[in-house]
Amino acid sequence: MNHPLGILLCAGFAFVGTGAFTAPAQAHAFLESAAPAAGNIVLTAPPEIVLHFTEGLEPAFSTLKVTDDAAKPVTTGATQIDGKIMRVPLAKLPPGQYRVEWRAVSVDTHQTQGGFNFRVAMGSKETISALPAKLAIEQSWARATPPGAPTAAGYVRIANNTSADDTLLSAASPAAAKIEIHVTSMANNIMAMRLAENGVVIPAGGTLFMEPAGGDHLMFVAPKMPFKQGDHIPVTLHFAKAGDVSAVFTVESVGAMAPSNPDTNAGTMKMH
Repeated sequence: MNHPLGILLCAGFAFVGTGAFTAPAQAHAFLESAAPAAGNIVLTAPPEIVLHFTEGLEPAFSTLKVTDDAAKPVTTGATQIDGKIMRVPLAKLPPGQYRVEWRAVSVDTHQTQGGFNFRVAMGSKETISALPAKLAIEQSWARATPPGAPTAAGYVRIANNTSADDTLLSAASPAAAKIEIHVTSMANNIMAMRLAENGVVIPAGGTLFMEPAGGDHLMFVAPKMPFKQGDHIPVTLHFAKAGDVSAVFTVESVGAMAPSNPDTNAGTMKMH
């Protein structure tokens, strides 16, 4: 049975994310979606936080906590579990940033945990546009692999919506031994692939395109298991200025040239 991943550090208990990993023999409950979503800026304060997971949850051990910038709880009731859905009611939230942290124990006792931030704006689109811009992770996906494949290719678009250049320095995932950044270069009219040992610069206001047509990609080295279509692979992208940013790579078919659906970022996650 396949299960998606998120951003994780795997060591019996894993993370970063948001997201989901595939483990045929281990039915971890991975985060599929959240409302509000990770990193969202909302005009209207939400009455509750709702999380959707890939597996059924154990009500006695699964928890959801929401706090404000001062680490003060802003929930008004206990965590509610309904199958694969986890939710908790919220007090009326004033404008500001909030932190969501969850612990999900699947019905067969496997545990994942993670968290993400969202912000309640001052009530106008102008306010939202004035908030600090960030990196946007878009269309993160990977190609399926046959059993025993030594590598897997991942692709992503990273929009730098800030006023300063940033550099994608490295990436990591519990789904592979390591991830390498590969870029193409031209020399004597010959295109060659090379390892970007110093990372890739993303200019202020620019976008890094890692796509099959262009050649640039993330190389998952020594995958822990075959990447199967429909899986969700958690990845941590490390930037020089933005720091660690979590993403979830959706696995498409072996020969796919583009993602079949827009990607979402579920936040940070750890897996046990």
